[in-house]
Amino acid sequence: MAGGDQSRLHLRSGGLWPAITMVVGSALAIAALVTFVPLLADLRSDFDPWGPISPTQTDGGPIVGEAFALLSALGSGLGLVAITSVAVFALAGTGRRCDAAFVALAAFGAVILSHALKYAFHAVRPLAPGSAASPIGSANVIAAVAIGVAVGALLLTRWRALILVALGIGLVAVALEALGDALLPVTAGFDAFPSGHAVYSMTLVAAVSPLAWPDARVRHLVLAASLLYVLGVGASRVYLHAHFPADVVAGWCVALAWTTGLRLLRVAVAHTPGATTTADYRR
Repeated sequence: MAGGDQSRLHLRSGGLWPAITMVVGSALAIAALVTFVPLLADLRSDFDPWGPISPTQTDGGPIVGEAFALLSALGSGLGLVAITSVAVFALAGTGRRCDAAFVALAAFGAVILSHALKYAFHAVRPLAPGSAASPIGSANVIAAVAIGVAVGALLLTRWRALILVALGIGLVAVALEALGDALLPVTAGFDAFPSGHAVYSMTLVAAVSPLAWPDARVRHLVLAASLLYVLGVGASRVYLHAHFPADVVAGWCVALAWTTGLRLLRVAVAHTPGATTTADYRR
């Protein structure tokens, strides 16, 4: 059946209404999220859970601080690259190359969007850079060692493709950060709104979790892990005095608006007459 005949049949069968509902609902959701972000910018310090603090405050002690610092390391840098690489590799390895490309595009776009918003709002952090008591640097070292061990295990099992994917994602992320710094330089200590960790972690979860829903064997596991990951990263940024709670919530709103818009665009492209279908990518 020709593309035009298929479209007319689709219209007569009433199949257009679910699409219209999805478009309208997505547009309203994006508008609400985008509108909510500036409101959060005005409420940043109003809900500060710590109140006046000193740079030497340790809160729950060094062990708790180290745990939260490690959680924070998973929301950006090496930790985020590793998690994104695993997701992209897992999707591509099962023939879902279109889904893998969608996740990678969402992650890369989140880097650019977060940097641009930090530049636009120019919001100060709760504490000066480097003054937080929790040892974030050592957590990054722990994350790097863990990733190194995982890479070694993958090499022993000859899963070298994941190494290439990780290197590719890491290089592109570094390049995007460098490009952002060159075009939109952000002053250190004035880059708090929105939280980049919140944007990155929620973008990854919002891009990956719906893809796992059709598989009843893993959907609940993926959703539970996603919830713990997002909440853990967000809580760590507040605990380490790197952000106010409003910074984290704003990051989540930005990520949800971005992934919703990207998914809506993907659906629109997929339903364009003559567009390549997902099945074509699996051949």
